Amino acid sequence: MDESATVDFFAVLGNELYLISVSANSRIADIFEYLKSRYPETHPVLKRISYKRCKFYKFQNPVIISDDDLDDTDAVQQCLDEHNWTEVSPNKSLKALGSELRNDHVYLVIKPPQLEDDTDPAIENVRKQDEELFRHLQVTVSKLQSWTTQDIGYYLDGGTWLINSQERPDSIAEIEDRLDRARIYAVPNTDPPSHADPIRGCYQPQTRQPL
Repeated sequence: MDESATVDFFAVLGNELYLISVSANSRIADIFEYLKSRYPETHPVLKRISYKRCKFYKFQNPVIISDDDLDDTDAVQQCLDEHNWTEVSPNKSLKALGSELRNDHVYLVIKPPQLEDDTDPAIENVRKQDEELFRHLQVTVSKLQSWTTQDIGYYLDGGTWLINSQERPDSIAEIEDRLDRARIYAVPNTDPPSHADPIRGCYQPQTRQPL
C-alpha cells in the first residue's frame, strides 16, 4: 500500500454504510473522525462521542459491494453478521484491515456506545422529579434524529409555525421585545460592611436571530 496515497473503501457505522476516503497512513480511529466531520447531519450525536467509547470490528472476509445492487440493504445485512467480525484496536494502522483496500469492499464496522446507558437514568430522574415537565418534553418523530413538517405540526398544539419571512403575531413580537430589553441585576456584595452598598450590574443581550 502506497502510504502517500488516499484510499477509498466502505465502512459501516451503526447500521449504515458509508464511503471512506482517507490517507493510506491513517489509523483506524481516523475513520471515525472522518465520519464525524463528513456526515455531521446523519449522526449529530457523534460529535460528543470519542472514538475510545466505540467498538471497531474488521471482517474475516471483507464484504463486496456489487454494482448490481439497487440499494445497500443486502450489503449492510451481510456486514452485520457478527460471525464475520474480529475486534480490532482503533490505534492500529489501516494495514490491520487488509493488505490492499479496494473501493468496492467493506472492511470495518464501528459500533457506537449505547447512549441509552447514559440518558435513561437522567430521563427517569426528570420523570420522578417533575411529571408535568416530563410530559411536555416527550416527543415522537417520524424519523430518528430528524424533524419533519408533519412532526412540527403535530406538536404545535394550537400554535403557528412561522418562517423568517413571515410577520410575527403580537404575542411573539412582545416576547421578542422583552428578550431584547436591557436587564439589571442586583449583585451580592462580599465586601466588608463598610462597603455594603449593593452593586448593580447591567446585562445587554447580544444580537440574536428572529425566532
